[in-house]
Amino acid sequence: VEAGWRLACPAWGNGFATEAARAVVTHAFEELGLPEVLAVTAAGNRRSRAVMDRLGMTYDPADDFDDPEIPEGPLRRSVVYRLRSRDHRPGVL
Repeated sequence: VEAGWRLACPAWGNGFATEAARAVVTHAFEELGLPEVLAVTAAGNRRSRAVMDRLGMTYDPADDFDDPEIPEGPLRRSVVYRLRSRDHRPGVL
C-alpha cells in the first residue's frame, strides 16, 4: 500500500505530515497486517523525503523512475521509500 501526503504551504514545517503518516503506517501494520508501506515523491522534494526518513523508511536508488504522468521537468523523477512491517518500530516513529 502507498501512503502519501499533500499540505498547503502554510501548514509546512509543523509536523502534520509526519504525524499523519505515522498514524497511517501504524494502522497499516498493526490493524491491517500489511507487509509493507511505500511512499513516492519527486526526487527534489526534500521535505517529503525527510518525512519518509523520520518514519524509518528506506530508500533504494534502483527504485527511482520517471513518472509518465508528469511532464518533462524537475518533478518527473520520482523516488520510492519503503518500510517493511518487520522493520517497524512503533515507539520510534
